[in-house]
Order: sequence, then structure tokens, then C-alpha cells
Amino acid sequence: MFRSLFWYTRAAVSLFSSRKPLKKAEQFLLTDNRTEGDLFSTKYVKEWAKERVADSGSTINIKGLENIPDQNGILFMSNHQSNFDILLLLAELPVQHGFVAKVELDHIPFFSRWMRCIHCLFMDRNDMKQSAQTIIDGIKQLKAGINMVIFPEGTRSKGAPVGEFKAGSFKLATKSKAPIVPVTIDGTYKVMEGNKNKIKPAEINLIIHEPIYTDNLTKEEIAERSNIKGVWFEEDYRRVYPLNSTASHLVGFTYTGNSADWGIEGYYSSTLNGVNGRQFGYYNSDADVEQNIIDPINGNSVESTIDLNIQQVVEKYISNFMDGMANGPRGAEGAANVGVIVANPKNGEILAMATDNPYDLNNPRDLTSYYSQDEINGMDNATMLENLYGIWKNYCISDAFEPGSTVKPLTIGAALDADVVQPSDTFVCDGYQMFGGTRIRCSIYPGAHGTETLSDLIKHSCNDGLMQIGALLGPEEFLKYQKIFNFGATTGIDLPGEATGILHTEESLSSGSTELASASFGQGYTCTMIQEIAAICSVINGGYYYQPHVVSKILNEDGDVIKDVQPVVTKQTVSSDVSALIRQYMGTVMESDGTGAAAKVDGYSMGGKTGTAQKYPREDKKYLVSFIGFAPLDDPQVVVYVVVDEPNTEYQADSLYAQYIYKGVMTEILPYLNIFQDEEVTDKANAKMTYLENLINQQAESNRQSDSTDDTTTAAPPEDDSETKLDNKQESEGITDEEATIQSGN
Repeated sequence: MFRSLFWYTRAAVSLFSSRKPLKKAEQFLLTDNRTEGDLFSTKYVKEWAKERVADSGSTINIKGLENIPDQNGILFMSNHQSNFDILLLLAELPVQHGFVAKVELDHIPFFSRWMRCIHCLFMDRNDMKQSAQTIIDGIKQLKAGINMVIFPEGTRSKGAPVGEFKAGSFKLATKSKAPIVPVTIDGTYKVMEGNKNKIKPAEINLIIHEPIYTDNLTKEEIAERSNIKGVWFEEDYRRVYPLNSTASHLVGFTYTGNSADWGIEGYYSSTLNGVNGRQFGYYNSDADVEQNIIDPINGNSVESTIDLNIQQVVEKYISNFMDGMANGPRGAEGAANVGVIVANPKNGEILAMATDNPYDLNNPRDLTSYYSQDEINGMDNATMLENLYGIWKNYCISDAFEPGSTVKPLTIGAALDADVVQPSDTFVCDGYQMFGGTRIRCSIYPGAHGTETLSDLIKHSCNDGLMQIGALLGPEEFLKYQKIFNFGATTGIDLPGEATGILHTEESLSSGSTELASASFGQGYTCTMIQEIAAICSVINGGYYYQPHVVSKILNEDGDVIKDVQPVVTKQTVSSDVSALIRQYMGTVMESDGTGAAAKVDGYSMGGKTGTAQKYPREDKKYLVSFIGFAPLDDPQVVVYVVVDEPNTEYQADSLYAQYIYKGVMTEILPYLNIFQDEEVTDKANAKMTYLENLINQQAESNRQSDSTDDTTTAAPPEDDSETKLDNKQESEGITDEEATIQSGN
């Protein structure tokens, strides 16, 4: 394990540190100073490759170097056991050379640029036209005296018998009249692929065979050597995605060869992929061809917990919000990020998960929806890959942020469970708390909430009371419960790329510190959306922490269930009594004078919590607003968590933007889930929500029409109304006198 960590770290660091010589090498290419450029690039790349080979601890045995012709324009043809083959040949072949390489290598930062400097060509095996062009370019390079290396198998054997050589490889030599130097590599797969890509030393044999000269071959001899038997098609399997961008961040996609790193495709890649069949042959002692056939093995399939209808509802409201808030005072986008998760709190199933930047799973590298063609043309490979990663990553699990007041039910739940507060306790809010010379304000400062019960603290989102509770818990207990709620660790969701967030230490949460005070209401540490919703689910479902998951079943090719993914309870976070109290407290948030009143769906009992977090640097006045809620109140069946990062409005610190999405989603999915109304229908609309809904809908329609007509003008916002304007004064995330930038929020 240490050798692998050392090897990969050294390889990555060395590539990154090669930026200056890389620029020099590329400058040679720009000035057409090929001779000097080739010498410089080859020397640097060869030394780098020798270091990587040495770092592996492997022993290299080389035979036949004398067989390399004393000329340029040589085609080296080698079998291909491992990715390590490239490093081996770069390090040990004594002549300058490039490679005909698979297009996937063109996406590795810095490495691909160095490959171009030594005249490598990249072939997309899924694109016949592009592959043909690569062969043509290779012929031109050979004719120009550039030595090339090709792996005619087209893929790694990973130690298995040598695969069939592709006829196009021989065309490089026959069309260019270049000599062919056969190369045999044995043992490289033992360094990497044979150990699940962990680095282990191995004995490697590199044999250079006598050259085959092609300049005087007859057509019959060419056909015989290249084993061309006419035109044939090789069947390959490729996954298609009929729903295109729906649930793109959840589903993920496959690369060439059905390999995947993203979403369900990535996490369950070994389950979904089968084993390709193979046909190969060899000559026996009588010079007859012996044929062997290995039948393919089909992969399994998975059944997701995602409900397509709920997923589409969620994506609809995200899209409408982004369209409605576009072209505002802070830029063209409706928000920096939007994330929504819908979960079943009784078993950890994720029913929907979506962000604001869906992409086409059938064309995941298409950047035209995000950048102009001029911007795309100006991107180097590293920049393009970085931009693609930004689109492909799942905000709901991969981004950590300060959660804000949505964690207040967790803080109070911890205090109740630890028995440092009682349900009957009250707290006096005078508008602030002093810590040395620092005043941390409550939301209504210079006003005050006065005497507050535990329920009132959540209902009014009182920071003053939460700071007092944080002090009662103390650093040790506070941090203990943060870990019980699984902050600072992965949830174990069956998706790749899950982040952990960053927690305070016990030392930094020392008693009386501003850090403990701020942490009590969700600032000063970070978590992910999946961490927050999993924790809230546990505190409202009776105290049971379910590991969230997105796959419910694994099926074989006949559709038979071979594995049922059962709910996994990993811990008890709070007692059932505490859980019942927290549900009641969160229910008051949805009352007419609660901070979440605007999110209430008429006719349904529900609980919730608003959140507003001021981002670093504080002076930029940028906010992340959120809302988490559930229904029904006494027996939660569904939880919805919405995060809106930097809504595109002059005044960001208002969770109403998140409440808009929450209410829309809940309004549609509650009847769909057969969750029936359990309260009297009042038909009384919330004025602030009505205002925002009208504003977003009008602006969304205007922006869509503007896009279709290339008209950059947008509809004017409604007239300001003192009773409906978005300036909620009920909650902030706690401001110091030095950082007095938040005047309101919820």
C-alpha cells in the first residue's frame, strides 16, 4: 500500500511540477524548431518515465536492442499487457518515438500535453472516421521520419493470451513503407493490473525482434502478414440512456469499454459489466491453426430507489427557479448551485436527487450548453476536463458547505438526549451573546425574542437561545453528537465522490468560544446535503440512522433478483421520546408566525426548518439558503431538502427561495405518494410565497422567450410591496459587531 501511495503521489506531483518545461516544449512546436524540440521533449519524458519505472521497484531485462534499424521512420509493434507498457517503452527504447494511443489518455492533465510534444496521436476506437484519420496522420509522421509505437491489439490483455492484431496497424507500415520492429513485453501487468492497480515490483522482459521491411513486399505478402480477410464487423456493446439528462448525476455514464466513474454506473460498474467473449488462435506443431472461443458473460442490472415521477417533478422546479432567477443583479445564472434530495426517512431510500446543471448522458462531453464555441475552442485539455468534472459531479454529495440553521433541531435534539436541557426549560433572548469583546447577534437585534421555550427557539430560529444550549452541551458533548449524527464522515451512500466536510476539534470548540457559539446554529463547520438529510431523518423517525442508498435490487440477465438491498440501521442517534419532541418543535416552524410558514402545503401537517448561512469571505455578502421539511408531522413518510447557493438577487439571505422549490415539490408528490391530507384546508395563501411564485413564473417565461428570440431584455419585476417584499426579519446566522452584514434572513 505504501509503495502504491508513493508511486502515484510521485507520478502526480512530477507531472504537475513539469509545467515550466512543458511550456518550453510546446514553444518549440510553435516555432517549428522540431529537431531541438524533439531532443528536449524526448530527454525530459524519458527521464520522467525512467523515474516512474524505478519507483515501481521492478527489474527490467532487455534483449535485442541491436535489432533496431539505424534509420528513422520505424514502426514498433508491441503486445499490450498493461498501462505500464507506455512507461516501459518511453524509458527503455533508445530512439525517439511517439505512440498511437487511445483517446482516453488525451484527457489526463499534463501527461497528454507531453504526449503531443513527442508526436503521439490519439485514436477514438468508437469513431470509425476519426480512427481512419489517425491512421492517415500516422502514415504521414512515419514518412516524415518520426518513429511510432502502436499496440495492434487495441486494448490491454492484462496478462491473458495476446489478442487479435487489428489490420489498420499494418497499414501504417505498408502505406508508409516503414520497417516494422516487433516488440514483446512480458510481466508489466504484474506491476499494476494484476494487483487491482496497486503497484508491486515485478520482473519484466522486453524483447526487440528482427525488423520486417515492407518497402518491397508484394500485395500477397502484405495481405499474408496483416492477415486481412476482407471487411468484417466486430460487435461491441454500449449503454444508451433513453431519458437523456434525467437524473444524470445519479445515473452517471460509461466511457469506452463500459468503464465508468460517475453515479450508479460508476459505483456498480463491476456488477453491471459482464465479461466480453473472445476468439483467438495459434499455430500448432503441424502449422495448423487451433481456434479457441471463450463465451461472453452478461452483466447484472440494478433497480434504483429513484422514483422517476418524483425525480422529474424535482427537476422541473429547479429548472423553473433557475430560469426565473436568471439574468439578475448577480449574473446570468439563477444561482451558483441548487440541490434537492427527496428521501424516505423510514428506510434511507433516496427517491429523487437533482442539481441545477443536468447534462446529456448520451453526449456527456458536450459543453455547448454551458460555454460559447469560442470559449470551448480556447480551452486546453486540462481546462476542458476541469470544466467537465464541474458538470459531472453531484453537488448533493460532493460539495460541503456551512449548513446554517437547518441543524438547530439536531443541536436541541443532542441537548435533550444528553439530558443537559429539559422540555420545560426556557431561555431568555436579549438579542445577542458576548464572547470576550465579540458580540454575536440574534436575528432580530437590536430587538429580542424574550423568553423562549425549546419549541420557540426552533419556531423563531433564535440564535441567542441556541448559543446558550451549545454552551450547556460543551465542546466534548457537542462534538460527540456531531459524530453521532455522522458529520465529518461519509454516509456510505452507494454513489462515488462523497465528501465528508470539516469539523472543529474539541480544542477549537473550547468553552466560551465564538466557534462553539457559531457551530450551535450551523456555521463554522461544513457538511454535505446527504449528511444533513440523513441526520434529520434520524432525529424525526424515532432516532434511527439509516444508511442512505439509491439501489434497491440487483437482478441477473433473466430479471431474477439475486440481491435485495435491505435498509441498514447503523446507529441510534437520539431516543424515540426526543425524536417525538423534535417533530413537534419542527411543526411549529410551519405555523403562521414560524419562519417556514410560506412553505406549508395547505391541508397537510408538516414540520420543517429554514437555514441561511453566510459564506466566506463574510464581507462579500454571499449566502447559501436552505429548507428541510417532512410530512406528515406525526408519522413522517417523506423528507425534502433544498439548498440554494447564492440566489441571483440583490438580497440573498432569505430562505424563501429554497421554500419555493420545497413547496412546489411537496405539493405534487404528496398526493402521488398516497399521503392524504390530515388537516383542514384553509385556502389561505401566503402573501410572500405568492409574490415569489408570480415573480419567478413571470421571469422564467420572459427569459425563455428571450432565449428563443435572442432578445436579451427581461421582464421588469413586480412593484415593491411592503407586505410582500422578500425582507424576512426573523432569522440570521449570527452576526458579530465586526461582521455586521446580515440584517435579516430565515
